[in-house]
Amino acid sequence: MPAATASFMCDFAKEVRRATGITVDCIGFDSGQGMPEPKGKEDLPYWFKAEQYKMDVPALQARVPEAKLVLGEIGDTVAGFVERERPAPIGAIMNDVDYYSSTLASFRLFDQAKGHPASFLPRLFMYFDDIIGSETEMYGPFNGQLAAIQTYNASQDDCKIHLNQNLLPSTHLTFRYQIYYAHLLSHPDYSKYVGGTQQLDLEQALRLRNSPSG
Repeated sequence: MPAATASFMCDFAKEVRRATGITVDCIGFDSGQGMPEPKGKEDLPYWFKAEQYKMDVPALQARVPEAKLVLGEIGDTVAGFVERERPAPIGAIMNDVDYYSSTLASFRLFDQAKGHPASFLPRLFMYFDDIIGSETEMYGPFNGQLAAIQTYNASQDDCKIHLNQNLLPSTHLTFRYQIYYAHLLSHPDYSKYVGGTQQLDLEQALRLRNSPSG
């Protein structure tokens, strides 16, 4: 978990608490040793290499003492995290693990949703850092994080991850292609109606915003 990402998460959590009274726990996963060796061409070995982005663990913990750091290989630490920690409902995930293999391994978190639905919201916000990049990085659907999303979606039916559709018309938002949603289709609350009395007002506002003359 890069220091900038950790700081942003913790600062935003403070704003949420001030505005709503809701406490947001910030949990970061990192090897603590920098990047592992790339496992294949999908990991973009021409751009990433072992020991990149080494973390100064004491410095990061001092910078964001309210965050919980989980150190170790992402596939190992994520796999049993919910069973071990029973966290508050997970509603947002910022994914910045770079590799195809690490991104795919991080999705093991969702395997625990069936056994512990109380630790997940039925639909989650997700941010993927390494899917736009430069003409040197050349991210695409056959490598890196985009390939991991495709592989994961094709592998099972209980969870699907997709690019948001509501932010795409907002051309001033440079991050609009990095916000995704995860649908936990087997979650007991997935089909619970959330439209409420403001649904028609919201739909009308969206129509006006997205109309050619809007």
